[in-house]
Amino acid sequence: SGERALSKARGARGAMRILIYVASHLSRSHLECMRCWPRMLRLLPTLGKADVLVYGGSDAGAEVVQQWRTSVDALPNPNATLFVSSFNPGYQDGARYAMHIALARGWFDAYDWVVRLNPDVMVLDEERLVSLMADSQVEGVFASCGRKGACVHSGCKHGLIQTDGFAIRPGAVAADAFVCWNTSRPRSDRACGARVAGAEGHAEEQATRAFAPIVRRGKDAWLTNKTGYKCRVGSGGLLHVHGPAKMQLACGDGCAAWASAGAVRALQAPGALPHAQRTAERGARDE
Repeated sequence: SGERALSKARGARGAMRILIYVASHLSRSHLECMRCWPRMLRLLPTLGKADVLVYGGSDAGAEVVQQWRTSVDALPNPNATLFVSSFNPGYQDGARYAMHIALARGWFDAYDWVVRLNPDVMVLDEERLVSLMADSQVEGVFASCGRKGACVHSGCKHGLIQTDGFAIRPGAVAADAFVCWNTSRPRSDRACGARVAGAEGHAEEQATRAFAPIVRRGKDAWLTNKTGYKCRVGSGGLLHVHGPAKMQLACGDGCAAWASAGAVRALQAPGALPHAQRTAERGARDE
């Protein structure tokens, strides 16, 4: 099948059963930030106790897989798993497929919450995210791309949901919510063909449709996107460190940014990343 699971178990889960679900094509830049996750998670009282599942869609060789396994093994969490599949349908299709396979195979079923993050989405402060997850009336915590205005209240139907960082209650999402993941070569059935040809050509559009029932029920909560990163999360304690300047700031120098809570506060300070650098990196894609 080309798939292999590499796992370990270290201890028990906490009261709120949380899974951090990370998806990657096992790139070098993603690995650079993943190596900082042990330091990052040790500073997070709740997420540091969550289970972690890293899904790698890549035909990378044994050496690369071993590097990723070493990084996952270094996580302080009680249970962390690396699952590697040689199947990778491409940039945005790969992100959608990672959600599809997890939902279809029931990987999320044992959890109260799933926090979906890219390896280069760093958690600077978990307080807002965790407090929203603790609210029994909330089924999804999202950040909006903000193209039609910010989402500050529940029932935000104009929000375009960012896919690099969000949290969902698995029971609130249909198992087939991402069945139309293949947008480059749409499935033969007419329903997927019409959806992909229409409003679901990008991961954010498909995620917005997948989580629309949560929004219609008014069970959505939003991390306001103050940084203007468009469809890269930069609010509510989460920061997508895409691009060389942000990558160096957050993941370089031996992960010095995560040496202490004080170092992380410095990373959050206004002006830590010059405006000119932010502007230059807005349109860039992951390596």
